Amino acid sequence: MIRCLPVGEVNTNCYLVSGDEDERSVLVVDPGGDGDVILRALEGCRVRAVLLTHGHFDHTGALDRFPGCPVYIGARDAAMLTDPDLNAGFLCGDRRVRPPATDLLHGGEELRFEGFSRPVAVIASPGHTPGGMCYRLGDDLLTGDTLFRYGFGRTDLPGGDHRALVLSLKALLSLEGDLKVYPGHGDMTTLDRERALYGALPPDQEA
Repeated sequence: MIRCLPVGEVNTNCYLVSGDEDERSVLVVDPGGDGDVILRALEGCRVRAVLLTHGHFDHTGALDRFPGCPVYIGARDAAMLTDPDLNAGFLCGDRRVRPPATDLLHGGEELRFEGFSRPVAVIASPGHTPGGMCYRLGDDLLTGDTLFRYGFGRTDLPGGDHRALVLSLKALLSLEGDLKVYPGHGDMTTLDRERALYGALPPDQEA
C-alpha cells in the first residue's frame, strides 16, 4: 500500500510505502515538510529507510525528523542536503542544513528492506537535478519531479539539464507495462496515460 501525504509550502507528495510482508514496515519517500503530520501518520510503524528522489528543499524539509534511519539519495545530489544554494531553498528563505545521507545511489541498485518481499529498483533519472532517482516496486513507480501527470520537471534551477531530462523521460516511458506513477507533486498517473501524451516528443524536445 502507498499512502500520499501532500506536505510543505508547495504540496510536495510524501509517500509512505508499506511492506507486503509486514505492513508496519514502511519506507518514507521525500519527507518534504510538516514533520509532525508525517510522524502522526507513521504511528505504530517501523521506518526502514528514507528514500529521496532528489535533493531539493521541498523534498527534504522534514528529513531531520528521522534520526538514525538510513537515508538514500543520488550521489550527485548529496551536496544539496547541506547547501541551500544548490537545493533551491533560497527561493523561499529556507536555508536550513539537512542531515547528510547515509547511502549514495548511482542507479541500477536493488535495495532490500525488512518487511518487503521484493527489492526496490533504483532508476537514475537526471535532468531536474543531476542525481535524480526514481524508485520502482513491482508495478509502482515513484518518479519525484521527473515525470508528473501530464507534465515533467523544470530544468531552470541549479544543476538542471534539459537534454538529460528528455533522455530520462524517454527511459521511463520505455519501461514495460502500464505502471502506476506516483509523482512528486499532483495526482498519480500511469505510464500508458503519459505514453499517449508523449508518444512522440516534439522536435524541440528531442535529445
